[in-house]
Amino acid sequence: MSTTDMPDLTEEGYGRIVDHGRVQTVWYPDGRVRLRHECRRPYIVLHTAPLLQLDNGHTIVSTDPVTVTPSIMCADCGLHGFLTDGVWKDC
Repeated sequence: MSTTDMPDLTEEGYGRIVDHGRVQTVWYPDGRVRLRHECRRPYIVLHTAPLLQLDNGHTIVSTDPVTVTPSIMCADCGLHGFLTDGVWKDC
């Protein structure tokens, strides 16, 4: 399946997307930030963008280049890594 044929569950209404290679940060006008990625689940591969927990866990240290602490994890596929100085690094 090509990425153009892949379902994309990213919530609409974002103001910008910043590419970090394997992942992208998706920024919304109301302050929400999501981490868009190719989510490989049993029987399906899709683009999804879980919401960062900015009120209870994650901190945006810098927006240019993007740095988020602590690490970020997708509960659905297990993607886990750090986004530092605009670069994604898997754990």
